[in-house]
Amino acid sequence: MLSQPVLNISTGFDKIIPGKSCAFVISTKNAYSLQQLLVDTSIHYTYQQSNLLYFYKEDYAEDIWLTFSITNTSNSFQPVVVELNNPFIDDIVFYNVKNDAVIDSNISGDEHPFNTRSILFRNPIYLLSLAPLDTHTVYFKFNADGRKIHLPIVLKSIPTFIEDTSAKDIQFGLYYGALLVLTIISLYLAYTLRDKVFLYFSIYIFFLLISQMCTSGISFGYLWPNMPYWNNRSITISMALTLLSALVFARSFIDNHHIKKWISLTLTIGMLLCLFCVVTALGNTRFLNTSMWLLYRLIPIIYALLIAIGGYVLIQKYKSARLFVPGFIFAAISIGGMSLYNIDQQADNAFTNSIVIYAVLLKCFLLSIALLDRLKIFKEEKEIAQALVIKQLEEINTYKESVNAQLEETIARKSKELIEKQNEVKRALISGEEKERKRVARELHDGMGSLLSTLRLNAEAIDLNGKNLNAYEAIAYQNVLEMIDKACTELRTISHNMLPSGIEHFGLSATLQSLIKQINHNKSIHFSLDTDGLEALHNQKIELHLYRIVMELVNNVVKHAKAKHASVQLYISDTSITIMVEDDGVGFASVKHEKSGIGLLSVQSRVEALNGKFQVDSRINHGTTISIEIPITL
Repeated sequence: MLSQPVLNISTGFDKIIPGKSCAFVISTKNAYSLQQLLVDTSIHYTYQQSNLLYFYKEDYAEDIWLTFSITNTSNSFQPVVVELNNPFIDDIVFYNVKNDAVIDSNISGDEHPFNTRSILFRNPIYLLSLAPLDTHTVYFKFNADGRKIHLPIVLKSIPTFIEDTSAKDIQFGLYYGALLVLTIISLYLAYTLRDKVFLYFSIYIFFLLISQMCTSGISFGYLWPNMPYWNNRSITISMALTLLSALVFARSFIDNHHIKKWISLTLTIGMLLCLFCVVTALGNTRFLNTSMWLLYRLIPIIYALLIAIGGYVLIQKYKSARLFVPGFIFAAISIGGMSLYNIDQQADNAFTNSIVIYAVLLKCFLLSIALLDRLKIFKEEKEIAQALVIKQLEEINTYKESVNAQLEETIARKSKELIEKQNEVKRALISGEEKERKRVARELHDGMGSLLSTLRLNAEAIDLNGKNLNAYEAIAYQNVLEMIDKACTELRTISHNMLPSGIEHFGLSATLQSLIKQINHNKSIHFSLDTDGLEALHNQKIELHLYRIVMELVNNVVKHAKAKHASVQLYISDTSITIMVEDDGVGFASVKHEKSGIGLLSVQSRVEALNGKFQVDSRINHGTTISIEIPITL
């Protein structure tokens, strides 16, 4: 039998939480009807001692009936809004009864299309019109298909309802707007930076936004008002996807170097459980209830796991986790706020109370800052790594430069040694050539010269008187004597050229003057000789080299230049010997071709053997100038 206290409202009525004044009939075996409740006095009613009304699935098998009475004690008309701050209940039937007669009723719940509600609002609400001194009894029949039922009910005046609704809508608008902005910014950063962690974070914030819209009832009114089947499962699925994306985000946030096997395995198991919740939520009511039961236990476990993983990698010197951990601590606070917020003085939705909203916002902002902090740390580490690489490259370049310098020095030294060796070989060859010239000259002078002299004496000793030689034979005899004389002269010239004894007896200057005088006497070309400082040179080997060079150059002019005038200049200073031979002959275009001649090659070899420089300047029809400079140190 119903014997319940009556809720009284008067002028200035603001808000009443009717929890302790509500009577319940839990239908464990029988499905009661409203008519039975009105006429059957044997039905047993129970009360809860708290303004917060909870029923567990073990407490009921069918429906739960809730009733309370309200009286207008004022002398004015009082409209009252009855708000049930829970959009998740599958089926709600509302009855407004006066004097045991139903004057208004409505069916609501997330198993019915949104437009079937008497007032289109995110939460089920009902309007009571109370005349002065009028008493009404309200009946609710609830069905949650075996799930736990949370019934925060509040009675409000019209001004209070409008004020509370406006404030809550503003809060929701700012809340969802902030989450949407974070989602868009994260997507932009993911596109700009090409970093997947920003993409996973945007997905996490997006599913968090959808799940929060589901828990507030806004999604049913704006996103899928004509899809009650989906709305009945959207909360479970969106929460499971939020947890799944949180795990994926955490896996991407922590770099591979700090992901241990146990961390990777734990995160993978959590992802599989979340996927299991999504799949089972799409099934029938039994599977949906199983999914919700598992999900509500996974939520605190997964966030606690993320805090533990973040703390572990932070201890392991992963600086990027320094804001990751506080972010998920606020996630844990938001979970705690779902239960801690509901005290007797409040009748709010556990999922959308202020503690939950502010904790979630702080979590999202901290995680977004953690991403930027991670980016900053990675940039600093990259700059340090780049600086280290640059330093290493500089050290390598310095080492390469040192090695190259040593190599160049070694090459230069080896080249110098090689050139010196080559010059030594050339000097040895020239020395051997001079020795051979002396030997051949002596043999020609001593052997061939003696033979020709003997031949001359023998020819002169022939008594031609009485031989009766005719004129022709006399001329032939005389020609033989002249040819012997000419052969002797040529032999002396060859011997003298091969072994210029004048250098040893008269010096280089006199020997060169004799050479030039002889050439001018016998040839059509005229040579001039200009020397200076030859008296200071007291080295017969060098004098012989200089004589050979001048003789070869002069012979080259005589044979090839077709010149009328030529000059030979030989100057000796304290530091060098300069030789210059000029002519006004035909010249030549290719110095390389002319140098290929045996004469110039021989001169060049002698100059190089003396560490000198050899230069040829010649143009066709403009003569030729050959310059030689030899250091005096040798």
